[in-house]
Formats: sequence, C-alpha cells, structure tokens
Amino acid sequence: MKKLLLINPFNMDMSEYMKKKHNKEGRTIRYGLLSIASYVKEKMGDEIEIKLLDCTSREFDGYSILEHQEYLRKCIREFSPDVIGISSMFNFLLNSTIELLKLCKEEKEDAFVYAGGPCAMAYAEKILKESNCDAISFFEGEKSTLDLCKKDDVFMAAEEGVSWQTLKKIETGFIPMPDMLDDLDEIPTLKFELVDDLEQYMYADSLYNIENVRYRSLPIHTSRGCPFNCVFCASHFVHGKKMRKMSAKRVIADVKYMVEKYNINHLEICDDQFLIDKERAKEILKGIAPFNLKVEAPSGVSAFMIDDEIAGLMKTAGFETVALAVESGCEYTIKNIIDKPVDLKKINNIVDALKRHSLRVHAFIVMGFPGETAEHREESREFLRKSAFDWFSVVCAMPIKGSRLYNICVEKGYITENFETKDGFHKSSLTTETFTAAEITEEAYLTNLELNFINNYNMRNGNYKLAMEYFEYVVRKFDFHAIAHYCLAKCYKELGDIERAKAEHNKFKEIIETDAEWRGYAEHFGLLEKEVV
Repeated sequence: MKKLLLINPFNMDMSEYMKKKHNKEGRTIRYGLLSIASYVKEKMGDEIEIKLLDCTSREFDGYSILEHQEYLRKCIREFSPDVIGISSMFNFLLNSTIELLKLCKEEKEDAFVYAGGPCAMAYAEKILKESNCDAISFFEGEKSTLDLCKKDDVFMAAEEGVSWQTLKKIETGFIPMPDMLDDLDEIPTLKFELVDDLEQYMYADSLYNIENVRYRSLPIHTSRGCPFNCVFCASHFVHGKKMRKMSAKRVIADVKYMVEKYNINHLEICDDQFLIDKERAKEILKGIAPFNLKVEAPSGVSAFMIDDEIAGLMKTAGFETVALAVESGCEYTIKNIIDKPVDLKKINNIVDALKRHSLRVHAFIVMGFPGETAEHREESREFLRKSAFDWFSVVCAMPIKGSRLYNICVEKGYITENFETKDGFHKSSLTTETFTAAEITEEAYLTNLELNFINNYNMRNGNYKLAMEYFEYVVRKFDFHAIAHYCLAKCYKELGDIERAKAEHNKFKEIIETDAEWRGYAEHFGLLEKEVV
C-alpha cells in the first residue's frame, strides 16, 4: 500500500500589516487537494492511504513557526508517507513552500516530495534548486498524481510524466504539458470525510453572512477554465482558457449528497465563471432550489451574464448576496488596461435587476494598475459613489506570475523576474512612473473607508438596519475599526437606540485617542469635530 500526504502550508512571512488589517478570514477547505485526494482514492481504493494536513487549521492556532515545523515532522514520522505534496497557491507562500519542502525531504529522504499550484508552477526552477524537492506538478493534479502513485517507481514516473517538471528535465529544455480531465464528471463526489475536523470549516463566516447565523457550509467547483483575458488573472496558467464543466445533473446530485450526508444548509459555488453557460446555470439554479440552502459565489460573477431571469433564479436558489466582478468604475481602465468584458453603462441596470429580486449586491474593485492615473481612479470612485452597491471589496493590483500583468511589470522594470511578495492583494507592491506602492496601498484603503462607510449606500438612503448589519460584521472581525464604530453610532441614533449610539461613539473616541493611524483616518474624513449623539 502506498501512502500519500497532501499538505496545505502556513504562511511564515505574513507581514504585520496583513495581520493587523486584513487577516481575519474564515477557514477554507483546500478544495484542490481534496479533489486530488478523492480522485486518487476512488481509483486506487485500498491500494493507497491518504492524509490531508492543513497547517492553517485551528489545531495550529497560536503555534510559532518552530512549533508548526515540529508538528509537521512528527506527522511525517508517524504517517511515514511514500509521497508528499505541498499546495503552493499564492506568491506570498514562496518562501514557506521552499522551507517546508526542505523539511519534508530532511525528515523522510526516501519519500517523493513535490509542490503544485500556481506559485509552484511560476517559480518551479527556483523551488527545485533551493528546496531539494523531487518535482513540481504543473496544471491540475488529479491525473498526474494518480499516475505517480500507481507506479512502482514514483521518481521515474515524474521524469516520464508530461506535466511534471524536474531539474533534470529543465536541463533538457523540457516544457510541461497539460494532463487534465476533459470531463469533470469523472471527478468523484468529493470525500469530505478525508478532512480532519471538518466542522471547523463548515461555519459560513463572511460578508455574505452578515447576520452572523451559524450555517453549515461546504464548497463546490462546477467548472474550470476561463476564456477571458483579464490582465491580472493567472487562472488560465493552471486551468487553461477552455471551459470544462460538470453536467448540471451531476452538480445537482453532488449538492443533494452534501445536504443528506453532511447536513449542510449553506453552499459556496466557487467557479470563476459559473454563469458563462446560461442554460446550464439556469438548470443548476432550478435544481438546487428545493434544498432550501443559502447560496453564495465568493469569487463573484460576471455582470454581463445577468439578466432579470437569472437574477430571479439566483434568488429562488438561495442567493441573498451577489458579488459582481466590476474591477473599476472607469471605462478607460476596464477597456484599455484590464481588458475585461464589462459595460459600465449597463452596470446600474444589472444592480437594479438584482435588487428587484431583493438581493444584496457587492462589487470587486482593483486599483493601482500600470498605466492607470490618479484621474482614472477618481473617475472610478465617482462612478461607484453614485452606484447602489451595498458593499465593495477594494484591493490592489498584484502581479501574479503567469498573468499578463506580471509580464508587463517585468518588461517595464517595475519588478524583476525574481519578484515575490509577502503580502496579499490589500498591499500594493508596484511603483511606477505615476505612483508608489505605498501611495496605492493607502489610497485603496481610503477608498474602502469612503465607499463602505463614509459614503455607504444604505446609510445615504435611510436603510440603517441593513447598513448596521454590515458594520456589526466588521467590528466582530476588527473591534479596533474606529470608522465602523462611528458609523454604527450613526445607525443606532437613526434607529432610536440612543444608549447604544453613545456606546459606539465612545468606542470610536477611545480608539482615535490611543491610535494615531485611526485618528488620521477620522481627521481625513472630518469626523473629529462631529458629535453623533
């Protein structure tokens, strides 16, 4: 029997900025690892034993880096795997990936140790040279991992496999080729029981669940690939541009299984382009409606796919919130920089269609692209200020290796070929002729504060109860968020709860008296002299 250990790593390099302002996300099931594990287990049965180890699970809360590493060593010693794979999804995991691969190889020298995922693919040569690992898995991992585990000689299997890269193959000029599933119905229904302590992942904690209801939630990916050419995206780097989809019948069957076996009442549809095949999407939405689930699409949906019928079906299926991948409120930025099929002239009508069906509407916004000017960003804000979005997710453009943005930044000298970042999308890493990384980071955060708090759509229109729910969500996550406390005070006052309004305003004043950064934000928006109650 072979033993396969698949690891989701922890981020050893997380900056204090991220810890303070943004790193309060809910835990997420590592769907890619689970899909590989489920596929390999389905095909090999009792011939293989598989263990998933998520180093970001609550089991590791409060662990130091050394404690993380010692736990991982202990796990390897006890499980004694033949094959160890590490998921390396994002640029900021590069150093962590290298160090953990070294640790795995040191602890079990005879094991086949590899990494997969967008970051591993992008930095394959660097990782192979610096970590002493055996290979990098390119593209999707189901078929290649199965092929590897079925072979007696796993090391030779990687040398012969078309989607595996090794140092020896690099020397010959070898370029990995995709070995992916054309029919996603071939992937078995995921074996969530392979996830240790599954319950910790099933609490839907996000802006889509602002009411703070404890839902039992699981994710589903029903398609792969994206035919579009957005400058910042590297999805095609892993999944290609050709759309591959599970059949609607299969998706509905999987959701039914999750409801019956795991008692879920909340579903996350995690596709990049769930609505691209509208007839299939309609069939799925109609098919899952009888399960009475709360449904969300955390990656957002393309606005141009939505019409009144789709909006109605999304509501009936269980959606309460729909996030639109708008990216910018500036026509020039969308068309000439991002290259995204979004027509701003239609956005407000689409938002209205969703709201006619009593859906909350969010927008994804990206700032700080090369070629973007201060005037473009102000034009974007002006459009968004007048819109009816309930909430905005404002992030900074990040050059992910594999994206066109990365190549543009290297060509123009904004980054080097060895560029890496320790931060996520909330902190810019780009300095160009017209802005610095620090300026964009601050501008993006001020834009977030303006659009979501100071110029909040629901507060402007007297819908204080809904606005209050968003602000309460924020202070549950970030109790030190002075502006959220200020806005809560205004909502409570308008709703007639003067005592709570006073308490929130006092909390606001307490924070700005002790925190210079928050005092600066309050001063920027002219809040220091305003008494709410």
